[in-house]
Amino acid sequence: MTDYTEHIDSLPDKTGAQHDQALDEMLRLYRVDLQPNFFSEIMLQKKTVGSTEGDTADLFVPGCMFQAVEPQLVEMVFDWLNERGLADTLYAACCGNILSFSAPEDKTIKKQFAQKGIAELNELKVKRIITSCPNCYYTYRSWAEEARNTIEVRALSEVMLEQGVSIEQGIAADDVAPFDLSGITFSIHDACPDKAQGVFAESVRALFKDLPMKEMEHCRSRTMCCGFGRLLGVCKPKASVFINSRREEEFLETEADVLVNYCFTCANAFNYLAVAGRAAHYLELLFHHQIDWTEAEIRMTEALEKVQRSIEAEKEGVGS
Repeated sequence: MTDYTEHIDSLPDKTGAQHDQALDEMLRLYRVDLQPNFFSEIMLQKKTVGSTEGDTADLFVPGCMFQAVEPQLVEMVFDWLNERGLADTLYAACCGNILSFSAPEDKTIKKQFAQKGIAELNELKVKRIITSCPNCYYTYRSWAEEARNTIEVRALSEVMLEQGVSIEQGIAADDVAPFDLSGITFSIHDACPDKAQGVFAESVRALFKDLPMKEMEHCRSRTMCCGFGRLLGVCKPKASVFINSRREEEFLETEADVLVNYCFTCANAFNYLAVAGRAAHYLELLFHHQIDWTEAEIRMTEALEKVQRSIEAEKEGVGS
């Protein structure tokens, strides 16, 4: 099976001036450097628990899509980290990686966004960042290196592994019936940002320990795109569906029961386009908390429509 990930830009889709204008309007919704935008609409409130003014901060950064998909699970993960003294602040912010695709023509936009982000982390006296998002993980690591500061950036899956957690054991609340995973086989879809270093690929697989795993042909450093990365669903919708369906075929060839993701964009892509009902994020399995992906899609659509109306109203106000 061909991996089309490296040839995305050459794949066919709509063209023409009318499409370009519509595309610009859609990309504007994801400009996190401008207000309003989709991500600011779905962001949770920043929350600090157990620290006082002047203390250094240990952040949990869930990432934008996690907050959009299931805010309740975000809170559950933060509470788990906070109870163990691993995070005192739920940092509901965007890392700005999306600007590489929503504002690709002007490289200074992303750079300025990063500078503001680094300044805020320094102001908060951040000591450690734990994140569940691969894009956030590698972005914040690059920020720390660029600023030459001592911020420790960790993947959530690594931290959970160190805490002795496993998917088989789970972290179910007392009033929640644990999932029965007996007889279920899994296959892990690796996210594109993790291709080079495999921090998430390694630690998430370790969380599954002895549970039956069936690897796809393209995995780890050879993984294929889910079809939603790089705002493909917006910029090249036909290509997005095509790429997603090719990945679905490869998953089905494994004859595994569940397609596991550690990126919420990927998990949403597979539940929205392809193997709905058979794709899950590993945190769903770990916390025995099933996400209603249909409800998540409705919530995100409503947020996008609200921002779109706000932008249009703003334009009409300027033009009048």
